[in-house]
Amino acid sequence: MRVVGGIYASPVFLRYAASSATFVGGFMALQSLWAVPWLMNVNGFDLPQAAGMLVVLNLGTLVGQLSIGMLGVRLARRGVEPVSLLRGGYVCLILIQLAILFALGPVMVVWFLFGLFSAVNSQSYLAASRAFSPALFGRVSTALNLMAFAGAFAVQWGLGHALDALCAHGHDMVGALQYAFGGLILLQVAGLLPLLWRRRDPDAPA
Repeated sequence: MRVVGGIYASPVFLRYAASSATFVGGFMALQSLWAVPWLMNVNGFDLPQAAGMLVVLNLGTLVGQLSIGMLGVRLARRGVEPVSLLRGGYVCLILIQLAILFALGPVMVVWFLFGLFSAVNSQSYLAASRAFSPALFGRVSTALNLMAFAGAFAVQWGLGHALDALCAHGHDMVGALQYAFGGLILLQVAGLLPLLWRRRDPDAPA
């Protein structure tokens, strides 16, 4: 328990905790609960069309995971560290979600790209574990998983309450979803900032 407590208290781990909660957890919440209401209310899709778009989203995730699996080692040999992939991928994710929010570009393309770049979430486990001894990899990964699932629950619960509050104050469902999604993007920007503050990431174990 002391070791696990030390992981949670580590400044290095805390750098990744917020991004894990907001990006990994946010993607889980959107994929599992809020994507279909968005597609049906904002984009005007019927249920079969929304379900088809979820297939597109998950195909993008599959392609992204396969790409990282094939290219990750090669990029590392060229000096591209996991944290660099994480930063770049998260910036792209924010831009793609802004495209979804403001209806920029074909819906199928932006949702495919949303899934594609969400695959970068896996790099958070590698990036965070590099600051700890190899023996702690499993515990660091479990700690990040807890942050991700806590974030998913918080986003699922929080978006529901935000929608209720916005609708109670006169917004229609479309406007309420747009405000709530915009709030999630702002949280993700805040979660990204700790990863940008330090430009060099030591490889030495903590």
